[in-house]
Amino acid sequence: MFLPILSNWDYAFFSANLKQIIPAMSWEQHEILFQKWKNVHQQNNESLQKSFHIYQAEELIQRSPGIFVMFHLGNHMRWPIELAGLSISFDVILDREVYNRAPFLFLDLQQQMATHGTEHRFLFSDDSSILTKVRSTLNEGRHLLVFADGASGTKCDLKDDRVAISFFEGHLHLKKGIPYMSFLFRVPIYPLLDRSDKMGWGLIGIEAIRQRSCENREKYVFRALKQLYGELEILLEDDLPRWECWAYLHQNGMLKLGDETADLGRRQEPFLILPFEDRYCVFDRRFYTTQRLNLALKI
Repeated sequence: MFLPILSNWDYAFFSANLKQIIPAMSWEQHEILFQKWKNVHQQNNESLQKSFHIYQAEELIQRSPGIFVMFHLGNHMRWPIELAGLSISFDVILDREVYNRAPFLFLDLQQQMATHGTEHRFLFSDDSSILTKVRSTLNEGRHLLVFADGASGTKCDLKDDRVAISFFEGHLHLKKGIPYMSFLFRVPIYPLLDRSDKMGWGLIGIEAIRQRSCENREKYVFRALKQLYGELEILLEDDLPRWECWAYLHQNGMLKLGDETADLGRRQEPFLILPFEDRYCVFDRRFYTTQRLNLALKI
């Protein structure tokens, strides 16, 4: 029989991406988490009405030039303004495609940061002279601010080179740019994560990641990415919906999806695609239910 069960693509990809990383989680739990995720990321975020503060701000101000690294956790547009409020000078590295989706949003961010008397330039990751500009920023005694999970997934020459890092029960395929710059210019990576507390939201500077004397570039890149996303995993263990990227991991290149993934799904999942009259249908072998597909059967 046919059941008129309708969903939407936002939930479908959110659930599919979650399944890749935490395969043991039930489908019912996916629905609960998706509703919580929407409350955090798609509505007027109530968290923005809370107060914001930075732990050990003086220590953060005194840090030598390096790379501040953050993630998209719901408050990510507010923290650059708060850092600028400490008179910390930094430039922001952006993915050009991400910028082009909402240029007015980023220009407004830049203006708000400038009200504190510091300059904050946007550098684009696909710029052929990006490393020259990064060197200039660091030589001026300024920091860089980068969102580790901020890539659009677009490929630019050889810049989409990635390394696989374990994450929960799955793997993420991550760009090497942040630790590569850290290694090349011999500057530390400063991970920054925020947590809710009694006063509102607090930004915490995690222990800096620095190159060890025994490490070559490849080993350092792997360890730095593993440490960065290890901190993210610890944060998300109690609050999975905070990570915005669950909804688009399939688009930003972090999931390795291809024919092997599809073949695995055909072997392990209960669904079969079958011909039905002049169309196709999906047959669920567990419950003997079918869903008709709007695809014509070519003969």
